[in-house]
Amino acid sequence: MPSFNCRYCSKSFHVPDCYSKTRGKFCSRQCYHSSRGWEKPVVNKCMWCNKDMIVGIYKLRKKAGKFCSRKCTQEYFHQNKIHDIERFFINISRKPHKDNCWIWGAAKNLKGYGITTVDLKSYAAHRYSWIIHFGQISSDQLVCHKCDNPSCVNPEHLFLGTQKDNIQDMLKKGRQRNQFGEKNNKAKLTENDVQIIREKLKQGISQKKIGSEFGVSQSSIHRIKHNICWSKS
Repeated sequence: MPSFNCRYCSKSFHVPDCYSKTRGKFCSRQCYHSSRGWEKPVVNKCMWCNKDMIVGIYKLRKKAGKFCSRKCTQEYFHQNKIHDIERFFINISRKPHKDNCWIWGAAKNLKGYGITTVDLKSYAAHRYSWIIHFGQISSDQLVCHKCDNPSCVNPEHLFLGTQKDNIQDMLKKGRQRNQFGEKNNKAKLTENDVQIIREKLKQGISQKKIGSEFGVSQSSIHRIKHNICWSKS
């Protein structure tokens, strides 16, 4: 491995050949931060285990860098009796919502559902809201939303149901992905337009001319003619 001298402390260090072009400048992250003049690391003590840890100044300015790990953070708050229910209500956004939804303001998953920690275990925020207000839930039951807002934790907007109930609610509200005809939010034509297009096709008008008239491509008119799409119209 090639040898380099650190640009900050002049210490000699080795870097693998594959990283020699990009990582042969500083011997450590601490030297890199010091050379930049920002995020200078300082030694701080964990508030729970009292362990020494290196923290960037930018974290101290944000009032972070108090714990060395997530486990220490959770155990500190649990030991100091910051109740899970109190923390739950702290994490609800104070901004008013047009549908009176209680919007979860803390961590969320990729689908937008809130996540909260209870006794060092992760729970869906809307599910925990139901438990707080109405009691425990069996494992086969789901907590569904009346408002269709995944971030909402308002107990008045929630109801219990099975997976079948949840799917039926989705179909009733028309929220399934594969929507046909006018119900598809990307549809450029209406059922009335399709009827007119079929009448024009019977009259022998060219597909290209009909397409330009309705603002769609010739291939779309071709698919309508052969019932590849809009077959139920």
